[in-house]
Amino acid sequence: MKKIYFSIFTLLLVVLAFNFSQAQVFTGDWSTEYVTDDNAANGTGYQTIAVGPIADNNFVALVNHQESDAANHSYYIVGYKNADSSNGRMWTVEYAPKGLLTSWSQGFTRIDLLDANDLDATPASLVFVANNDAQNNILVFELTDTELLPTQYKLATQNGYQWAIDTDADGRVYVTKIDTAANQSSVAVYDNFANEPFWTNYFSAPPTPLTEIILPDPGEARGIAVSEDGSSIWVSNWDSKKVYKYVGDPVNGYTPDNGFSLITDGIYYSPVPDTFAVGPYGMEYIDSKGILCLANDSDFGNDYEYGRIYLANSETGSIEDTINVAEWNYSVEGSYANHSTGIASGYTSTYDVAVDPDLNVYSQSFYGWTVEKWVYSETLPVLTDIKEISGLVPDEFSLSQNYPNPFNPSTSIEFSINELSNVSLDIYTITGELVGSLISGKEFAAGTYKVSFDASRLSSGIYLYSLRAGNNTLTRKMTLIK
Repeated sequence: MKKIYFSIFTLLLVVLAFNFSQAQVFTGDWSTEYVTDDNAANGTGYQTIAVGPIADNNFVALVNHQESDAANHSYYIVGYKNADSSNGRMWTVEYAPKGLLTSWSQGFTRIDLLDANDLDATPASLVFVANNDAQNNILVFELTDTELLPTQYKLATQNGYQWAIDTDADGRVYVTKIDTAANQSSVAVYDNFANEPFWTNYFSAPPTPLTEIILPDPGEARGIAVSEDGSSIWVSNWDSKKVYKYVGDPVNGYTPDNGFSLITDGIYYSPVPDTFAVGPYGMEYIDSKGILCLANDSDFGNDYEYGRIYLANSETGSIEDTINVAEWNYSVEGSYANHSTGIASGYTSTYDVAVDPDLNVYSQSFYGWTVEKWVYSETLPVLTDIKEISGLVPDEFSLSQNYPNPFNPSTSIEFSINELSNVSLDIYTITGELVGSLISGKEFAAGTYKVSFDASRLSSGIYLYSLRAGNNTLTRKMTLIK
C-alpha cells in the first residue's frame, strides 16, 4: 500500500511540474472575436491610429486623418460600449467627416485635438490624450455611459511634439517627446492630479517633469508602456527598431536595464514582391503576466502585408509569440486589401495595441478604419523564468544566497514570502547602480520561488540583488566571473 501511495504522489508531482512548465509558454492560438464594421452605422469613420480599452468590449478609438486642406483635417475620439462588429458605437459619427474635431473645454478655454497619435484609457473611464496644439497639452476626458466629457484636467507641457502616452496606477503620466529637428526622442514623466497643481492652473508656466529620459539612439519614440507601480518603462524607437527598458522610479529617476534586449524586424521582404521598412509602434504591458505587447508595422504606407503584434518577455525582451495580423486578414479575406467580414479588418496598418482588464488584446487598422479585438484560446502564460518551489506558507520572509556563486553567466535566486505580496527583485552594481529588474512589482501568493538570472550582458564583478515585498526588503551579494 505504501508503494501505491508513493507512486500516486510521484505521478502527481510530475503532472504538477508538467502543468507549471506548460504555463510558461504560449500553446494556444489567437483569433479575432470581432472587428468593428467599416460603415456609417458602427465604424470609427476615418483613419484610426489608437485604441484605449476601459473594460471588456468598452473602449475609445482615436482618429487622425489629414488632407491637403488643413480645414478638412479630422482629429476625434469615438466611444464604444458593449461592442461587437455591428454594434456598440455610443454616438453618431458621420462617415468620412470633413473637419471633425473633439474639443476639450473649461470656461473660456477651448482646445481642439490636433495631430494626436495616442491615448490611454483607464479602468476609471479617464481618457488621456497626447495632443499637439501650440502648448502640447495632455488633455483628460471622461467616458460616461452616454458621452465623452472634458474633465477639469489638462497639462500644458510646452515640451515639443508628443507621440505616445501611458499612465501608472498612481495616476502619473508618461509621454514620449520628439525633437523633429534633431531627430531625437525623450520621455517626460508628470505627477498626478493631486500632486501637480498645473493640471488645473491653466495659465501658469509649463510644469517641470518629475524626471526625463533621453533615448540613446536618434529616431522617433512611437510607443511607451509602464508597469503599474512605475518601476519599469519600455520605449519603442521606430527608426532604430529597438525597444528600450528603464528601471527605477519617477522621483529618483531611471537607468537602462542592460538585461533587456528587443530589436524588431527592420526590413520586410514581401512575397508580392515589395520591400519596405518596418518598426515598433505602440505597446502595452500586462503586469500580472510579465508580457510586453508590441505593435510592429510600416511607416504609414499602403504596405498591408506585414503588420503584427509581438508578445515578449518583459524582463529579457525575447519574443515568445506573435499575432500575425496581416496573415490573419489575408486568410479571412483572401486579399491584403479587402474588408467584407466582421472578423478581419484588411488593410493591415497596426500602430497600436492595448489590453483590457480581462486580458483581451485590442489593435486598430489605420487604413481599414476599424478596431480589432483579439482573444487567446487558452490562459495567457506568465513570461518570467520563475518556478514555485513550494506552495506551503513559509514561516518568514527570506532571500537565499544565489547558486552557483560565483557564477558565469547564469545563476538561480530563491526567495520566500509568507503572505500575498507585490514583489520586486532588482540587480545593482556594488555602487548601487540599478542594472536589471528580474521581477517588477508582480503579485505573488505566499510560497517559495526560484528565479533564473542571466548576466551574459554584464561585466565581471560583485553585484547586489535586492528583494522587496510590501514593506520588507532583503539584499545579498553575488559574484560574476567571466
